[in-house]
Amino acid sequence: MRSTSSLRATWRGATPYLFIAPFFISFGIFGIFALIRGFGYSLTDQTGLRPGANVGLHNYLELLGDATFRAALLRTIVLTLLVVPVLSFGALAVAWLLRSPVVKFQRTLRSILLVPVLPSLVVVGIAFLLLLDPEFGLVSRVLTQVGLNPIELSRNSAAALPVLAAMTCWRYLGYNVIIHLAAVLAVPRETEEAARMDGVNFWSWYWHILVPSCRGSLVFTAVLSTIGVFNMFEESYVLYGTQGGPDGAGLILGVLIYRTGFVDFKLGYASAMAFVVCLIVLALTAVQLRARRHGE
Repeated sequence: MRSTSSLRATWRGATPYLFIAPFFISFGIFGIFALIRGFGYSLTDQTGLRPGANVGLHNYLELLGDATFRAALLRTIVLTLLVVPVLSFGALAVAWLLRSPVVKFQRTLRSILLVPVLPSLVVVGIAFLLLLDPEFGLVSRVLTQVGLNPIELSRNSAAALPVLAAMTCWRYLGYNVIIHLAAVLAVPRETEEAARMDGVNFWSWYWHILVPSCRGSLVFTAVLSTIGVFNMFEESYVLYGTQGGPDGAGLILGVLIYRTGFVDFKLGYASAMAFVVCLIVLALTAVQLRARRHGE
């Protein structure tokens, strides 16, 4: 009897670990193992067609003089500067509006904001291609009606990053609004009413009361948005392909890594790019988290 009860107790104690084991097994195989193997590839001239020879840090040293990589990195940074403020501070302002009593049908508006998250990124990219079509696209027709030239993605290099930023903000704004809404709802209404009675305008209320109260959600969405931009691939690939459109204006890091690895078959060099990007993202995330702790 004692052995049976002991066995049952052991089984009950092990049951939770059995349920979570599949996640850790899959994460170990497709996450940790793949990460270690990828770093190993970055130290070789692996092409995928033949065994790669060990080249040490040659790939990383070559990146220092790679003008294409530096240009793609600069475009990704510019895209980050365009996207992150909108998806953090802009989403916070929208979340506050959705809590405001002057806005009606708040639940309906929240649902509408989440609609862009539902379709796949390929569908979103094709939708933007149709909207910006210079002949029958809705956006092009509107621009023509107000006396402006339509946006031709195949020729207008200056529009590449703004279009990518607009697509990203349109897709993920509602998701970040929901995150901010949880923080906004935690701000006491009495604080807002007292500020209104004291004659505080919206901008003063926003920057001096709302932003400090929602610092946690702001940093969280900023970190998520930064990681998302540096991992961006489908948006640029659907609009501009592997060449990045006119003058390579839409060639960002995600597409460049894919092109280097699976078009040029330089898997070792592409792995080195990916690890450098990973280090950059880790550094930016550390800066953002440190800024939050400093603000507190």
